[in-house]
Amino acid sequence: MGTILHVAHEVLQGLAYAHGRTDDSGKALAIVHRDVSPGNVVVSLDGDVKLIDFGIVKAHARLSRTNLGNVKGNPAFMSPEQARGGSVDARSDLFSVGLVMYYAFTGRLPYGGGSSAEAILRAANGVRPEALERLRALPAAVGRVLHKALALDPKERFQTAAAFAAAIEPHLGLGSPAATATLMQALFGGEVRPSGDIAPDDGRDGHIGRRGHVDDRQHRDRR
Repeated sequence: MGTILHVAHEVLQGLAYAHGRTDDSGKALAIVHRDVSPGNVVVSLDGDVKLIDFGIVKAHARLSRTNLGNVKGNPAFMSPEQARGGSVDARSDLFSVGLVMYYAFTGRLPYGGGSSAEAILRAANGVRPEALERLRALPAAVGRVLHKALALDPKERFQTAAAFAAAIEPHLGLGSPAATATLMQALFGGEVRPSGDIAPDDGRDGHIGRRGHVDDRQHRDRR
């Protein structure tokens, strides 16, 4: 449990940085990742956590509506408002973090299996009460954090990534970069090259590292 909470906490710190970005005049860019999902959370052998693939990131100035025929993101980890094709803000990303945590804790997809279209239709109504019942297996305090993160109404969720991260901090326990690194080495040490052997980033996909690093090149190119 500690490792899941640690990884989620690091992702939230990165999102807090991205959500707080401003343009040269100091105006908030209102960046929304829109595809926070397990496949876009990368953990290195050293325990560093990165949120990758900002290829569909949206800023307020160019935010477009989503519909069933033009879905951007992974339907299995999509917020209700995104699935409905409504406007999205940072709270949509936070809901997706909650879905990723749900999947990590329970081993179940929050909206169940089936096609992408079926997942979108289910996502539009949020996580079903019977699915949320699985959170009863968690410590009560952690379960309350997840219930808040997965509230159907964005106003009832954590309003910022920083607030969500702060709610996780008291429960981190043994979750730390060192503990995460130990686990990664045990699981994948013989299969994955050390992070220093990975080819340098070519700038095509923005990413956020555990210290809040963001590759801004794609954001500048898309303005």
